[in-house]
Amino acid sequence: MLNQPLEVLIILGGAMGGFIIANPKPVLGAVVKTLGRLLKGPPQNKKPYLELLTLQYAIFRLAKSKGMLTLETYIENPEESALFGEYPKFLKKKAAVTFLCDYLRLMTMGTDNPHEVETLLEEDIEAMHEGPIQASDAIQAMADGLPAFGIVAAVLGIISTMGSITDPPPRFLVRKSARR
Repeated sequence: MLNQPLEVLIILGGAMGGFIIANPKPVLGAVVKTLGRLLKGPPQNKKPYLELLTLQYAIFRLAKSKGMLTLETYIENPEESALFGEYPKFLKKKAAVTFLCDYLRLMTMGTDNPHEVETLLEEDIEAMHEGPIQASDAIQAMADGLPAFGIVAAVLGIISTMGSITDPPPRFLVRKSARR
């Protein structure tokens, strides 16, 4: 087995240096956060999803039975409302609460065209996923460059070998071959 620590150093060092130089600070921060989340494992399991679905069912059932305007009292201050208070795990996720309340507020103001709301939802979701997507694109770009760094390391190894081809063999090789 060939152990070439200098080649590994060239490949990884070049890749990391190129990665840091090529990406702005927010993308580097997003990569660190994303890698941290990957190491922790999935943040969600079945319970939070069931809680969210139950909350949505309660909201839409209330809107259908008493009208959309009754939701205003709940969505203006969700932390203190009785409806949201039944779902404490969901309330801890401020971004999700804000997202849900903003779009419920749109619906209570009389936005009747579901296509407009759908378009706004899609744009908002895309904006939320922009940071992690930039992070994965940056890692992919670094991974795409690794074969080139490997070729550079191999060429440097060949140059180093050719430069020392006329030198006498190291002492430990001479001793081993003399014993045979």
